[in-house]
Amino acid sequence: MKIFHIIVFFCTFFSSFGQQLLRGEIFDLESKESLPFATISFTGTANGTVSNAQGYFQLQIPKEYSTGSLSISYIGYNAVKLSIPDLDEAVRIGLEPSVTQLEELVILPLAPEEYIRRAVKKYEENYAKNPFTTTAYYREVFTENNQYITFNEGVFYSSYPDYQDTTENQHQLALYRSGAEKNEIDFMSSWVEKKTEKEKKKALKKGEEWVDKDNDAREIIQSGFGGPEEILKLDLMKDTEYCLDTTRFKRFKYSFGKGLSYQGRDILEILFESKGQVDNQKMKGVIHLDIQTDAIVSVSYSGELVIPVLVKPILFAFGLSIKDPIFNKSLKYQFHEGRWYPDTFQWDVALGLKKRYTFKPNEFSAFTGHQIFKVNELNINDEKQIAGDKRFDPDEEAANQINPIESILWSKVSTLPLEQLESSEN
Repeated sequence: MKIFHIIVFFCTFFSSFGQQLLRGEIFDLESKESLPFATISFTGTANGTVSNAQGYFQLQIPKEYSTGSLSISYIGYNAVKLSIPDLDEAVRIGLEPSVTQLEELVILPLAPEEYIRRAVKKYEENYAKNPFTTTAYYREVFTENNQYITFNEGVFYSSYPDYQDTTENQHQLALYRSGAEKNEIDFMSSWVEKKTEKEKKKALKKGEEWVDKDNDAREIIQSGFGGPEEILKLDLMKDTEYCLDTTRFKRFKYSFGKGLSYQGRDILEILFESKGQVDNQKMKGVIHLDIQTDAIVSVSYSGELVIPVLVKPILFAFGLSIKDPIFNKSLKYQFHEGRWYPDTFQWDVALGLKKRYTFKPNEFSAFTGHQIFKVNELNINDEKQIAGDKRFDPDEEAANQINPIESILWSKVSTLPLEQLESSEN
């Protein structure tokens, strides 16, 4: 059986500090469609990168790995192992879908909820037994009408206690930078300028000193853009997802999906969908369970955000309304030396904002947001703590909290290629 197909094409060779930069694309061998967020790792390690939303990746290859091999994996596909010395500087890698008959995987005739209960009960057996540290690449991108308004990326060094410890995870922002050509938020900008100028003239007419204060409407809009605090909270062991909360099972409908494979392991797929609103969200998604260990490998879902009733009057007072707010969220773990550890966390959001006017056409902008946190390096049994004055504070600006680490340099980081924005004419 043909397990995989690889097409090599010409690309410029890059190297720095004894490293090579490998560029490539991961795609479905049958459909030829790209595979977003596929895992590319150095065989036998938990170190590597992922492909971006369009299936492209770039990987820094340290000298110590240059004679080894790469393992490429994606849930539901046969894993591929490639010799690094045999690769050119850019590759296209096709993965073959792999589906197993569910009857071959499920031995006990249990309901989907029972498999989830078993997985939750085995957290202590399946996840980190000892403290560990990671180095992870972080990126956030926000757009308005297909124009970048925020593009930031960084590298976090993180210290995790064992998962039986309730101590909070610690993070240190070692690298941080902004990239891509960015634009100011255009939505309501003319309204804000006119309102500000009117308030200024009014104050000067009264002989009062004018102070430029933050505008409430502008704050509502801008507060949702930027900052890694939310994605740093993602961790099944610290914050249970609604679909895994046994006390909320009645609010979801569960069913079996397919039998799949991931990194050579048999995976059980459980589909779920909320019966109504759950914390102002309507959602549906999939849970992947490792049959051998009963561990939760990944949870991913998408849905619609429901605007709370109490918020609507505030928006209405400013003539604002939110259109079609949708989201995607994904948490994925990796298997290493008998335990499961964080691998890739990400979320996406898209919505429209509308401003009503009385004597001129209404204003509308479409916004998108994306954040990803990908572990590039995992060090198990590492009890190193992060000094208090270097710990990342989510309440402070990220750019003001950079605490460099000598061994962490941009030249050694496997960043994600920036996705191509669709033409604004489309």
